[in-house]
Amino acid sequence: MTERRRSVRVLVGRFSTGHLLVLATGVLGATATLAALRAADARVEVVVARSDLAVGDRIGADDLGTEEVRADDALLARLVPAADAPDLVGQVVAANLGRGDPILAAQLRTVAAPDGGRAMSFAIDASRAAGGAIEVGDRVDIVAVDRDGAVGYALVDAEVLDRRRADDGAPIRGGDSELTLTVGVDGEGARRLAAALAAGDVTVVRSTGAAQIDSVVWFEPFADAPLDGVAAAPAEPSGAPGPGASDA
Repeated sequence: MTERRRSVRVLVGRFSTGHLLVLATGVLGATATLAALRAADARVEVVVARSDLAVGDRIGADDLGTEEVRADDALLARLVPAADAPDLVGQVVAANLGRGDPILAAQLRTVAAPDGGRAMSFAIDASRAAGGAIEVGDRVDIVAVDRDGAVGYALVDAEVLDRRRADDGAPIRGGDSELTLTVGVDGEGARRLAAALAAGDVTVVRSTGAAQIDSVVWFEPFADAPLDGVAAAPAEPSGAPGPGASDA
């Protein structure tokens, strides 16, 4: 009889200990789940479209609003925090947005160049580009010489938007010989620069802070099909190829 009571007590002790562990584990799990639910329930202020936006629209300050939303971490990483709203002004919409839609970072693109301009890249040896001493933000003139020795400007006072090594896209270093420069152009400047690269030798002149050129002779590689506005004309502060156009 005594032995039987001892066995019962042992079984009860083992049963209680095991259940206590299960109960403790359950409590911890419930606590973690509750914490996760509370975190998911937290409201975060993000940027939303205040008006309908179509693909290609440039965002203005009046197009943006903010709203508190509930979202998990994966979605929040794709949304734009309210504090970053000023950074979106001027960017281009890459997906149609309705009024009140949260804006995803992937739905936006930066403009190609300042002031609604275009961007154009070309490779050139550093020895023909101020020894490679050209930085983003510099102003440059691009001079071209055709096969007959005729000389003219392809661009004047163009802004350098980017500079890289041509082989792998990494930032250039002092010992690299070939660069890829990206400059701001307008439609006519892009056409003239393309013609210069195809028809002649090109040299990049760093002109940051330089005086305005009194008279510009524009590069005209094809006598039978001249580019618009390539006649000699006074240079304008913007580096424009002629009246009503701009290269920078």
